[in-house]
Amino acid sequence: MLGVRVPPGLFEKMREKSKIEKFLREVWVELTQKVTWSTKKELVEMTSVILLFVLVWGLFIGLADGAFAKGLQSFLQFANP
Repeated sequence: MLGVRVPPGLFEKMREKSKIEKFLREVWVELTQKVTWSTKKELVEMTSVILLFVLVWGLFIGLADGAFAKGLQSFLQFANP
């Protein structure tokens, strides 16, 4: 009688692969059917708002930093004549 030797863990690996395939299929279905994607117009508008927000905050922080630096420099010059 001839026997076929199956490497240990082969069936577990096959089951793992099918779980991965099932997961990837579910991800694809969700991305193509359930997700509502923004239109190009909405994307441009949201990106513009974010860039404007970052620019305004960057200017504010830069000006505040400059003012504090100038104030500290004046204070140190006043404290050490």
